[in-house]
This record gives sequence, structure tokens and C-alpha cells, in this order.
Amino acid sequence: MKLSRREFLIRTAAAGVAIATGSATYGYAVESEWVEVTRRTVAIPGWPRAFDGLRVAHVTDLHHSPIVPLRYLESCFSRINAERPDLVALTGDYVTRGKPEEFIPPVAAAAGRLEAPLGVFASLGNHDVWVDGFAMQRALEHHGCTVLRNRWADVALPGGRLSVVGLGDLWTEGVSLSSAFRGVPEARASLILMHNPDTFEDWPSGHPGLILAGHTHGGQVAIPGYGPPYVPSRYGQKYARGLFQKPEAAMYVNRGLGCLLLQVRLFARPEIALLTIRSA
Repeated sequence: MKLSRREFLIRTAAAGVAIATGSATYGYAVESEWVEVTRRTVAIPGWPRAFDGLRVAHVTDLHHSPIVPLRYLESCFSRINAERPDLVALTGDYVTRGKPEEFIPPVAAAAGRLEAPLGVFASLGNHDVWVDGFAMQRALEHHGCTVLRNRWADVALPGGRLSVVGLGDLWTEGVSLSSAFRGVPEARASLILMHNPDTFEDWPSGHPGLILAGHTHGGQVAIPGYGPPYVPSRYGQKYARGLFQKPEAAMYVNRGLGCLLLQVRLFARPEIALLTIRSA
């Protein structure tokens, strides 16, 4: 049967609406809580051989809110504990908006149930600071997390000491490498927590190690063959997700666990990263 131009356009539009509706339903019903556990081995130049094989669990962008329920985040944390990592790193945006007393205490209490022999370390994100950064920090510390905002912690391991460095959020607090690394022994490879990956673009020599970041959600919605239409980064899709290397430092950008604005993820599943660090 030959279609008129009008009939062709109507059917094409209807098909487009059906595809868009189906994709949105899939992104809401399936991907928004379909967590992917990413396992990667990362080789870092200068990483002490005594720490070879260190296992770090990294999660970010929890965004506890009316669209990201606590029971979902608790189930993610149970999966992390079952993996028995050496250290847990959290890189910000534990909440999205609202009154500090509404979402901060429960998500901090849930994070407090994370277990790792070397500890649970956290930096803050822009949404945490917008809601109440100091309340978020106090709540996390109350539940046993070490919060690092442009400062570092010295962690004892068999065979040496590891620097865990936490940077301030780029958008709200500002990144101060001089403050964050003050006192870190020169050329010591560190584990570095920062919320926004954009700082990696001009990462200076002299601060080697593995950087863990989030903020982008992997775009939260991605189009096959194109990628995410929007990434909250001045560099567009460049640092949306995955592993990036420089001569003496590497960065892993995690897609995060929560959602922002809409409870939808499409081709950007929420993520728990389990990273094994090796000496290059």
C-alpha cells in the first residue's frame, strides 16, 4: 500500500513517540536501580610495591532524595561489604536538595554501615555544600567516615603508609592542591578523592596517584553511537565516565548510584567500582 506524505509523517512521528516512551519506561523501570559492579585493575607509576593489589571500592553521587530511596542505597552498601574491600572511597553528592535534617542523617547512617579494614573516606560534592556541607561532614564523621576537604589522611598499611587526599568541590568550595597536599611526602603516590573530574584537565606533575571522581552520572542518559547529550562538565563528554591516564596519575570517573531530577537512567547504569591498584 502506498502511503501519502501526510500518512508517512504521521506514522513516523507515532513511531518516534513510541520509541521515546519505551526508552523512558525502560530507563525508569530497569536501569535506574540496575547497578553494575565494575572491576578494574589500574597500574599507577610510582605506586609502592608494598601496596600492590590494594582493593578500593568507590561509590559516588548517592543523591538520597524522594526519587533515590534509602533501601536502594543500603542494598548497594551491602553489596560493597560482601566484596570485602581494603578501603572504601565516597566522592560526594550524598543528597540533592531539601532541609538538612531530612536526608542527611539517614544517608550518613547508611554510609556508616560500610566496612573496610583501612577505613571509609569521603569528599563532598556541590549538592552537599548547597544543602549544608558542614552538616553533611558532621553526620558522616559521626558515623565513622573520615571526611577530607582540601586535606589528607595518613593511613598505615603493612609495609608503609598511604596518603588519602580529599579535594574540595570545584564548583562550591574550590580545589586547593597546596592545602590538600601540604605535608604529603614529595613524589609519594596517593589515593585522591575529588567530586568533579574537570580538575584532571590541568593536573600538575608532582602529585602522582589514582584519582577517584564522580559528578557526571555518566551523563545519566546516553544515546547509542553518540553518548550523553548533556554532561555537567566544561569539557562535555570528555570525562563523562571511565578511566583516564596521564604520565604519572590516573583518574577513574564513576557513573554514581543516584539520579538527579528524574528517576531515569538510559545506557548509563548506576555503578559500584571495585578497583585493584597495581604498581606500574
